[in-house]
Amino acid sequence: MNDKSMRDKCIGNILALLYKITLPSATKVIFQNSDDCAEIKKLCQLPGDKVALIKGTGVNFNEWQFSPAPTSPLVFTLAARLLREKGILEFVQAASRLKANYPKVEFWLLGDFDTNPGSLVKEDLQKFIDAGIIQWFGFVDCKSYFGKTSIFVLPSYYREGIPRSIQEAMAIGRPIITTDVPGCRETVIHSYSGFLVPPRDVSALTKAMEVFIQQPELIPLMGYRSYQKAVEDFDVKKINAQYLQLFTEELGEWNDSDGT
Repeated sequence: MNDKSMRDKCIGNILALLYKITLPSATKVIFQNSDDCAEIKKLCQLPGDKVALIKGTGVNFNEWQFSPAPTSPLVFTLAARLLREKGILEFVQAASRLKANYPKVEFWLLGDFDTNPGSLVKEDLQKFIDAGIIQWFGFVDCKSYFGKTSIFVLPSYYREGIPRSIQEAMAIGRPIITTDVPGCRETVIHSYSGFLVPPRDVSALTKAMEVFIQQPELIPLMGYRSYQKAVEDFDVKKINAQYLQLFTEELGEWNDSDGT
């Protein structure tokens, strides 16, 4: 076991212990995805009435409005902090494989480097930038770039709540390629609104991306399905209403038990 694996295991054990100590005394524990909910509920032996599932933080559809996905040029975009766990290198490697056969396809990377120990450094990407395989834009307002994006990609193997960047890309009608891991898998109906691929699997990621290159007619179809899922699951008005209802119910119960 390498140092990073040992560190991650130690952190995981400490977090598990803290969860076991603190969460059973909470009035209600809110989770953003069903995997985390099931796992922590079992770990801490939480009764069903102590947990609530509210998907993500939601997206404002007044700010992120549906628009047809462009296909000329065909653009794959990844927006995230430039951490290894976000699957940045897997995206770059898949882009390198595809660019050799499809030179007109563009691969955009949005986001900046981080103080996190898992952050990449510019040298990790420079040769791909210099070779014209990827275009790196740094820390930018994603909205205008998403509008010019054909397919949004986030091959993260980081334990996510529900990635906000995916929710925003869904809201404007973009197909999603992401990994079959907690949080990310909540955003995609596989082969219907996008594709789920195994984490750290460059070959599977490359194949999923190539489907859209070879069948661009799938982009508007899957993009609209992605938008519909965002409306159903991630509308901030619905999310906020769920929080307000939960808080109202909990305060009502607290007042009743307090005799006020």
